Amino acid sequence: MITRNLRAVLPGALLLAALALSGCGGGTAPADLIGDAQAALSKGDYANSLTLFERADELLRGAEADDATSKQRYRARLGIVEAKIRLRDGDGARQDFATLAADHKDQVDWKVYQKVGRDLAENGCAVQAVEVLNQAEKAFPDRKEAFGEIIADIQSNAVEGSAEYEKLKALGYVK
Repeated sequence: MITRNLRAVLPGALLLAALALSGCGGGTAPADLIGDAQAALSKGDYANSLTLFERADELLRGAEADDATSKQRYRARLGIVEAKIRLRDGDGARQDFATLAADHKDQVDWKVYQKVGRDLAENGCAVQAVEVLNQAEKAFPDRKEAFGEIIADIQSNAVEGSAEYEKLKALGYVK
């Protein structure tokens, strides 16, 4: 009788143990999710990366606000921006970056603006890149040259009448 019950339960118990040991693709702690998301981003699995970064951000939203949580939340939210850029969701990336920059002014310096602007431009989101870089010039007027090279590249590739050209024109970068 015990042997029969054991045979009936054993396959399910082994499956649960295997799933627990494998971690089902990673942990559920925000730091683990961020690590898994970064690995997925590095491998080119942008959709999975976005999902993992968003899950980490959601968990951190409800967490007690301290320095470690703030740094993790910044990393998760910047990861969301990076994944959206790779997925060519320029509008989503730009909007999320604007919120990130406003919420984490102490962590978003001119280099972060420069990287996001360059990444947007290199991933086919030139209009959004110009918008981010224009905000960067306003936030860091003493660093205009750091953004000018990227804007110049966008200008040189913008065809008159294109969305990029019209955005550059509207912001005063072309006459």
